Amino acid sequence: MELITSKGSTTVLSEQLRNASPRTRRKFIAVAGAGGFAMLLQFLGMGIPLARAVTLTSNAVIASTIGPNASQQHTIPAVASDTVALLAATQTLMNKTLTSPTIGDFTNAQHNHQAASGGGTLVRAAISDFTHGSAQHDATSLDTTAKLLAQNIRPTYNRLAGVTATFSTFDTNPSNPENMTDGDWTTETGYGTKSLAGVSGNFGNIYFDMGAPYPVLITARVDINRSSGDGSAYCIVNSKVLSEDSYQSSGYANTGGKTTDTYYPFMPVFAYARYINLTFYTSSVTVNPSVFNVKVAEVMALQLF
Repeated sequence: MELITSKGSTTVLSEQLRNASPRTRRKFIAVAGAGGFAMLLQFLGMGIPLARAVTLTSNAVIASTIGPNASQQHTIPAVASDTVALLAATQTLMNKTLTSPTIGDFTNAQHNHQAASGGGTLVRAAISDFTHGSAQHDATSLDTTAKLLAQNIRPTYNRLAGVTATFSTFDTNPSNPENMTDGDWTTETGYGTKSLAGVSGNFGNIYFDMGAPYPVLITARVDINRSSGDGSAYCIVNSKVLSEDSYQSSGYANTGGKTTDTYYPFMPVFAYARYINLTFYTSSVTVNPSVFNVKVAEVMALQLF
């Protein structure tokens, strides 16, 4: 076996290859560059022609194509300082276009379609079925509402959901007011309190602005009691369409002279209104002081479409 090396230029190497025996030229190619680096490329029985352009520069093989023989050549892309991707190596691929790929496992491809990076938003037309039926219906969407109305199904919408309340008259306003409009009948506010000096009167108001007038059924779950003194407590629902209108009184809750922490029945009322006011007042108060308390679990204004 002949080993062809060169400690000089590629010109010297080319001369050595030309002078090698035919058998050596068929079996081996030796490539060497300036600086004394020698490299032997062995292609046994593959008939590699000597005419192929193979150059060694700074210990790197430079070639436009590569392959096991002359008829099976693969083009090397003309990009700067890239890395060859291997089948078994753990590597990151960038700027690749996959055409009709077969994906065997989506374990590492979890996404929620909440943004472009998560697969983009899914439009209703692209969805044909749901696991949970409740996720199919949006009571505020026109097409869903129209379909329900066509079947004589009347959906409701709570116009007070998430609305921020405004307080007046209380000495101490109820804490955690967001619990009044969170749709949960069990979460509740803290107590709002008022001390009356031996006379009856208003001891608190809770206002809501729905932003526009709607036909609504108003209902609430309230706890009204007296912690000292005497007198009875009530809650009245007032409503109006425009800010300059006078409030119209309707349903109420009567707790009498209760002194315990207990919720009482509240009479639902219908109204066409934008503004809703729960007014808390007393009667037959003679003792100074008489302290009254209000706690609210929920207030709803259900619109009937």
